[in-house]
Amino acid sequence: MPDVTVLFSTHNGAGVLPTVLNAYAMQKPGCTWEMIVVNNASIDSTSACLESFKGKLPLVVLDHPEPGKNKALNAALPKARGSFVIVTDDDAIPEANFLDEWFRALVENPSYDLFGGAIDPFFQKDPPAWMLESQFHFEEIYAVCRHAKGPLAAREIFGPNMAVRSALFESGIRFNEDIGPNGSNRNYPMGSETEFCTRVEGLGHKAFFAPEPRVRHIVRPHQVEKDFWTSRAYRHGLGVGLQERMAAGQLSRPLGKRLASLAKGKLRQAFFYAARNPLHPTDLKYNERLWQYHWCCGYTDAKTRAQL
Repeated sequence: MPDVTVLFSTHNGAGVLPTVLNAYAMQKPGCTWEMIVVNNASIDSTSACLESFKGKLPLVVLDHPEPGKNKALNAALPKARGSFVIVTDDDAIPEANFLDEWFRALVENPSYDLFGGAIDPFFQKDPPAWMLESQFHFEEIYAVCRHAKGPLAAREIFGPNMAVRSALFESGIRFNEDIGPNGSNRNYPMGSETEFCTRVEGLGHKAFFAPEPRVRHIVRPHQVEKDFWTSRAYRHGLGVGLQERMAAGQLSRPLGKRLASLAKGKLRQAFFYAARNPLHPTDLKYNERLWQYHWCCGYTDAKTRAQL
């Protein structure tokens, strides 16, 4: 039985997979490991790319034709044999000592079941100066994650670099398939790992941050443009609103008139804040107003729609 399972799903990931898989092929860990990659409804050359790495990695490739990252991960979990499952993404490049650092952190902290690791952005195109200087919502847009070593709130764990003790999955805990990336839904609600980790934390499991295992999260050229990050703001607000409804047991119905009115009030407030005293598009305040407007649009939609 391997010590560690590395697990991720990929949807049309042929553009990033060679870089990521080559980095894993260069790992020389002291622990035993396996890699499970789920090809989730890809229509590009992902399948051929994965096939080409089967002789270079301890790789198991699964096909899951129904779109949805969490559906794909859940389908793969019964196949995971490691004592620990490192959950990552198809665009997260591991550092050279990634597997050893994870195994050390997991063994040295036996009282924790959830773990977050460090995530840095890897820009394929330099972002605008205002964005880079301010680190503009880098956590929400690029999943940048940097904390001191030690216990942390589970909501601070981000999907491109996290680990879970297999006992949690063996107990029947799964990822929520109503939230998270979905190739058939451009405006999917974000926050699937946050929802998973906070739910597990609510069951009494503790979270720990290990800064030593690091990944570089690939940021494609279009992901530094305004259209991308405003869409990201909308999906983040959508995810927060949906998780609030899940927590309150209101998923099957929209909020009542009073609470819906409050949500719409947030949207109006953000809109007028963005519209008054317009600034130059490279100004941080202008872009923060724009972020808040699109975030509130998503939040309001999550709170007031019966179906998402």
